[in-house]
Amino acid sequence: MPSSRYLIASSIIGALALAAAAGAFAFNRQDIGKSVPAGELLVVIKAGETDNGICLPEALVSVNKQEQGLYALYGEARYIDTRNDESTRLPLQWVFMGWDDNGMSKSQTTTGINTQTPCTSLKIAYRIKECWYDPSNREPRACPKIHLEGDGFAAIVLDEDQSQSLPQAESGG
Repeated sequence: MPSSRYLIASSIIGALALAAAAGAFAFNRQDIGKSVPAGELLVVIKAGETDNGICLPEALVSVNKQEQGLYALYGEARYIDTRNDESTRLPLQWVFMGWDDNGMSKSQTTTGINTQTPCTSLKIAYRIKECWYDPSNREPRACPKIHLEGDGFAAIVLDEDQSQSLPQAESGG
């Protein structure tokens, strides 16, 4: 049976590790929120793979919902294997519900694509159709400026933003 000193020491070390992890997580969330200019959208895509080396892209999309009232973005995502140009098209939908103390709202998705593609051979191409700034869906509007970030992929691009031909959103949410 372990001595009481060992149990106390391991409890203290465990608590310190947990506090450090929680602090790093909170700091990371603050950095993401503060890096999104008011009125703009940040898309950070992480390259995750299965044990078999198949890419599972994870998107974390952040917006200052309290400032601009963005409810949802709709479009299409195309996942292209750069080794053979085979592709998979999927509907794109990022919905923003509520916000944190900084006014930020996040939408997180992990996408399983129908190919055996590793992330380093995957190109992700987005086509934006429209944004909605009101959950009652009265009419679509132009989407905010979109910043794409991520590494570990062949490419991440915004092919087209069709929403820019729509009326601009009214300021304020």
